Amino acid sequence: VASQGYAIYALLTGPAFLAGGVVANWLSSLLAGPIVFAMFALVLLLFPDGRPLSSRWRAVVWLDLAAIALIFAFAFKPGSLDTSLLYADNPFGIEGAGALLEVLGITGIFLALAAAATGGVSLVLRLRRSSGVERQQLKWFAFAGGIFCAVFATGPLLWTLPPSSGLNSIWTVLF
Repeated sequence: VASQGYAIYALLTGPAFLAGGVVANWLSSLLAGPIVFAMFALVLLLFPDGRPLSSRWRAVVWLDLAAIALIFAFAFKPGSLDTSLLYADNPFGIEGAGALLEVLGITGIFLALAAAATGGVSLVLRLRRSSGVERQQLKWFAFAGGIFCAVFATGPLLWTLPPSSGLNSIWTVLF
């Protein structure tokens, strides 16, 4: 969010005033996309003690790390960046590698989805095997995750309301 704010300010006031606006825009595009989802999958796999459920689960952690690397490679795809307010070309785009980077990015997204689903299974198994403090941590994590999912699910409904109702601004507060 900070890099996006800096990029908007730097690029709209002019590059003569603030340096690095283009790089901040690229960083904002990288960190606001699927790579965040892949990193969240890593949290699911390692919560609450920072270790996989067992040694067999290390393969899923490596799968998610591979997904993060593939999604990072996608950040070097030439063309325009997917940022919300600025329309700018990728300053680090590798010409001629667009098709390959597109395939790598899509592969990374599917790997991240698989790792996230497996991470959810990992949390359920941890909850079934846990006791004491670890069990309470998992319950609080599930509670917060449920609230997040409920808020996220109400977003499309709130966005369809007319701006004059004032209810669509509740999304920002809830999120």
